[in-house]
Amino acid sequence: MKHIGGALAAAGAVLALALGGATTAHADPDPGTLEAKGTFIYTHHGDHRRLEDPKNNRCYRIEGKGFAENKTNRVAELFRGDDCNGKVVNAMAPGERERDVEFRSVRFIK
Repeated sequence: MKHIGGALAAAGAVLALALGGATTAHADPDPGTLEAKGTFIYTHHGDHRRLEDPKNNRCYRIEGKGFAENKTNRVAELFRGDDCNGKVVNAMAPGERERDVEFRSVRFIK
């Protein structure tokens, strides 16, 4: 009987961990509508500009040419088109810097 009790206790522990992990995984109900945390820095006509805490999956019509740095916690997709359409020029990972990049819009994705 000791073996059955131990097996039940182990199964209960596994179930509790599984359910606990499931609730943690669903804590972010719709990550597509939340804001990225951090700053996207880019160059526009020789001036450094900043985009603070941009929203996920929203297209920002910002024109950049030169230096860019993604200090957000999301991937920044840089596009040639001004409506986040056309070819993706670069997909900048969090913390990535580019010395010479040209784009007309940016979107932040998970």
